[in-house]
Amino acid sequence: MTPSPLQRAWREGARIASQYATAVAHEARGKPLRAIGTMRQIALARLRHHVGPRYYSLFEFSRVPRDDWDDYVTDDPAFKKLLERMSPAAARDVANDKALFHRHCARHGLPAIPILALISRSPRHEYANVLWTRDRRAWNEMLAQAPPSLFVKPLDGTFGEGAFTAERVNGEIRFADHQGPPEALFDYLTARLDEQSGWLIQPRLQCHPVLAAIMSPDGIGTIRAVTCMKEGGSRLLLAILKITVGDNVTDNFHHGSTGNLVAPIDVTSGRVSAARGSKRKDWPEMKNFSHHPETGNPIEGTIIPGWPHVVRTVLEAQESLPDLKSTGWDIAITPDGPLLVETNAYYSVDIMQVAYQRGLKRELMRELDSIAPPAER
Repeated sequence: MTPSPLQRAWREGARIASQYATAVAHEARGKPLRAIGTMRQIALARLRHHVGPRYYSLFEFSRVPRDDWDDYVTDDPAFKKLLERMSPAAARDVANDKALFHRHCARHGLPAIPILALISRSPRHEYANVLWTRDRRAWNEMLAQAPPSLFVKPLDGTFGEGAFTAERVNGEIRFADHQGPPEALFDYLTARLDEQSGWLIQPRLQCHPVLAAIMSPDGIGTIRAVTCMKEGGSRLLLAILKITVGDNVTDNFHHGSTGNLVAPIDVTSGRVSAARGSKRKDWPEMKNFSHHPETGNPIEGTIIPGWPHVVRTVLEAQESLPDLKSTGWDIAITPDGPLLVETNAYYSVDIMQVAYQRGLKRELMRELDSIAPPAER
């Protein structure tokens, strides 16, 4: 039964109240007098700085001077709107549609992860560069030529949501707690086209050994590199390494709730500093990780393999999309070099701020102000 508007409003109110209660309990740590002061601080953060309770804990605002709170990009939609208005819709479409992004990379000679097949509701002429199939025979022919390990993700998904791996073993295919003949995956994906606009099937990558040492065995962490077009050329502004933990197959951070980590990268040298992550999955309780919590190998001090090549790749990629004035690239570092995974027109500044342990609004605005529309400055 569909909930009424009143029921939805009640549930949303209860959810928000629960978040505030959790934030106060987390910050006060059982001290009643401290809880009163914490309530005031969290209310002030919300009312004056557009900072909700989860962000308050994620960025550890109890330790950040109040004068610096406005330097954080948080719940305030203004920064996202700025990025949107800086670039035309056609440029953002290339970033938001993974098949169009793949076509763009192919046309500009940029290294990207191959697409083995696309399953969507209907064919589009823009997708002519990849195999579109709603036919079992074509599907089986594709699988016969494909590597045994596959990665499946929604065509327009974000934050790694809905993505999973698939393995072909002894003539069958295993995926998402299912196992059966090769057609089983095809049937699974086509049956879900009402909830997803489409699916991309790609080979599952192998991580470069240097980075595999600080990743979980099931996931491949990527680099998020933020670039912009300025004065006729591309610039690399910031970069972080997203590190997988546990049985995660994607490096999605999601406010620390996945258990994954993020670490800043020095853009000059490619050196990785200590990572940040949450000790809890139900609420951000942040700490440093100098070593990977499972492999025990040091994160801090790791040098990204082939860093100069990585930098050249993202700068060339940005220059190939000059109308997309600023974007965040995800790059996989494989034994054969960097591969572009996707780009994000609305890159997640929150994970960059967690990694760098500082607000980045003013820093980014200094770079973007000269290329922003006059009305947005």
